[in-house]
Amino acid sequence: MNKLNLERAMTSVFKFRAATEDHDIDALVQGYLWFSKLKDLNDPFEGAYYLNHQVSKDLLFKYHANVLAKKPLRFISPDDEVVEMYIDKERGSPGGYEQWLKQLTMKEIDEELSKLRGVYSIFCIEYHLDTLVDSLNQKYDCFDKAPVNYVEQDNAPEICLEDVLADAIEGTFQTHSSLLTAMTTKCKNPWDQENELRIVGECQDGKYFHSLAAIKAIYVGSKMESVKLKRLVKFAKENTIPIIRVHNALHNKRYGFGYEKLDSVVG
Repeated sequence: MNKLNLERAMTSVFKFRAATEDHDIDALVQGYLWFSKLKDLNDPFEGAYYLNHQVSKDLLFKYHANVLAKKPLRFISPDDEVVEMYIDKERGSPGGYEQWLKQLTMKEIDEELSKLRGVYSIFCIEYHLDTLVDSLNQKYDCFDKAPVNYVEQDNAPEICLEDVLADAIEGTFQTHSSLLTAMTTKCKNPWDQENELRIVGECQDGKYFHSLAAIKAIYVGSKMESVKLKRLVKFAKENTIPIIRVHNALHNKRYGFGYEKLDSVVG
């Protein structure tokens, strides 16, 4: 199934929560999602990309002059400043100017990353996908969704330094697009069975509220703490949301799950 058809096929998304902290249930009851900075996520390969450092010296010079034009260091022209700094860096170490400037350009990627936030999160909430995203955008108008694209081990997404510098100079958005691709790409083995979807926002990290109508069902584990389970059942009944207990069950010696719809909790 290609990416477009996969997105069309997704009508529900599921978010798992540990219920070990009060905010896990608060997020459900109050109707919000917490969007984290990409760099704060636990998986070190979330949003990972290969940086292609190949770039012409002409573009490096042009980028440097562009930076100096915005924030001049001295009372000389940006072009003269570039020439003087080039001579100074090369005098100390051949190739030193190019290495120094490439390190400087990494801030452009950091600035692009700082604009992007992703939401990823034991109980499980099933959401109506379109209702969830639409209700977020009615309030904030900064979110989009995309299914994860699973690729082979040696086919990680790439960001080109040339694009980064050209974007900084021309005000274009190729790097932004490449970073979004990286955020929605993962290694195929062993993750392709997860069938994940990303909701990405150009916003600050924090709470973002959605309509409770986006909640389709709640699933709880068979060993959930009684006090927390009662709170979830109460919330579900008040908002006419199905709440279902999931337990392990063996059918004819086959591993599987059993499901029990809850109306109340005793004890």
